[in-house]
Amino acid sequence: KESPSTLVLFDGSRAWSDYRFDTEISFDGNGTIGLYGNVNGIDDAVRCIWDKKNMFIERIINDEVVSRQVFSAQEIHGKHTYSIVSKPGYIGCYSDSKISGAFRLDVPLVGGVGIELHSFAEDSTLKIVNTGVTFSPSIDVKTLKEESEKSIRSLTQNTSLDFLKKRLVSVNSQVRSYADGADGFLIPGLFSQEVWGGDTATFATNISENSFSLDHKKHVSGEVYWMWPKIAAKGNEYEIQATYIASTSTELTVKSELQDGTVVWSVVREMPPVKVPTKYSFAVELPKGTVAFSVLQTMKDIGTLTIQSPRVTELKEGSFDKGYISFSFDDGYETFKTNAAPILTKAQVPATLAVITSHTAFDRYLKPADLRDIEKSSNEIADHTRNHSRLDTSLTMENLIQEVAGSKYDLTTAGFNPKVFVYPYGGFSLDAVSVIKDAGFIGARSSIRGFNTKNTDHFYLKDQIIEKTTTMDEIERYMRTASEERKWLILELHNVYSNDDFKDEEGITSEKLEAIIQMAQKYRLEPITLTQGLQKMGAQ
Repeated sequence: KESPSTLVLFDGSRAWSDYRFDTEISFDGNGTIGLYGNVNGIDDAVRCIWDKKNMFIERIINDEVVSRQVFSAQEIHGKHTYSIVSKPGYIGCYSDSKISGAFRLDVPLVGGVGIELHSFAEDSTLKIVNTGVTFSPSIDVKTLKEESEKSIRSLTQNTSLDFLKKRLVSVNSQVRSYADGADGFLIPGLFSQEVWGGDTATFATNISENSFSLDHKKHVSGEVYWMWPKIAAKGNEYEIQATYIASTSTELTVKSELQDGTVVWSVVREMPPVKVPTKYSFAVELPKGTVAFSVLQTMKDIGTLTIQSPRVTELKEGSFDKGYISFSFDDGYETFKTNAAPILTKAQVPATLAVITSHTAFDRYLKPADLRDIEKSSNEIADHTRNHSRLDTSLTMENLIQEVAGSKYDLTTAGFNPKVFVYPYGGFSLDAVSVIKDAGFIGARSSIRGFNTKNTDHFYLKDQIIEKTTTMDEIERYMRTASEERKWLILELHNVYSNDDFKDEEGITSEKLEAIIQMAQKYRLEPITLTQGLQKMGAQ
């Protein structure tokens, strides 16, 4: 009844000519059938449109109609084909003698084809039956063996067709297409190319090396990326692994499709440029109710990206024995001693205080003697760099070491033994993580929003920031999730003021802190320090 509306029948396994999509559609009304391909970085689409008198077949490149064929009702008895790529194959659109009748699609998946039905007029009706994808090899095994001396050698000899078949899951009648590797590895041929906002890029895959690449040549206002194959969400925690080289920054994102049809986009990590092959491995937690998800590594700036050996692996259940909560205060402000510590001590709630070591000499910040008194009350002192510098790619390795190892030296000299690091501004480069590990820390807290399980990477701890504008309803949602799902909730806080007469957007009142502690008690969340939480995850 809504117009326009969209129903995706097949989307995800887009680049294998040995697979065929079939469906029969009965309709009564006006609308559009869209068959979309993406070839060599160009949005190349074929759209079949019908109304009460005519049917049109349009070819669209980059959202512009470049050609159009018109058929009258009397001409729509037979099959009409339209080639979208130079390879063998066709996209067929045909109907019976009535426009209000059966419409059949029989589509070899050549060059990356997705299928959509959209823009149906109000009160139009649709019936979709016999939908599926079948394996239909375009060349026989004998031919493949003859070609094995060339580029297909690894495909047939090292991989085998049987191996490939196991990685390609047929679409069932409910049209859930997931190309999950039997051992977690994903085949580059099943990845789809995306170009948005008038940008220009070229894409390439190398099956024998299990890699894919893109060259972002022109930036207007959009972005380009490879969309990893859609995967059925059997669990709620997965590990994403790959090796990459990038000339500019990219963004690793997870697209989650929920049971109610909602799509959630979650940024996993900002990935810095790297000149040599660099492996990454991140644990991701899918939103509750996720039925399928995909991964994409997005590039907005002009540059090149190569990804090799992508892998997605389901992780074992990572819940704790109960829900936990940590109060993590950044920067080492004096207000912690005057307004926060008394409340925490009275409630017997330990806290983690992340200290900027050079600031201990400044006004408004705690002095080493204050920190020693605070530590005696079951609180812990964490490292927050020497100068609160952003630990991104703008810092040289020498500066990184000074900020990380230098601040640890400062704290150690003052009589502390920091085990946990807290990233300034929540950001970091891969080099920074390496330096932090080398400095002997057992984990680090970021400002990535979320909750922690036993599967969370120790050096990418997630948190929820609590500020002046954060409502108690929001905080209660965090606590309910941590309690019901037995997760570890870390609250990121800064200044605590005695009243609400302050302009600091990152600050909260002591009254609000008391309310948060009482709510944590209501949801029976056990308070722990960051070090204690990491130890429950197995850190030594």
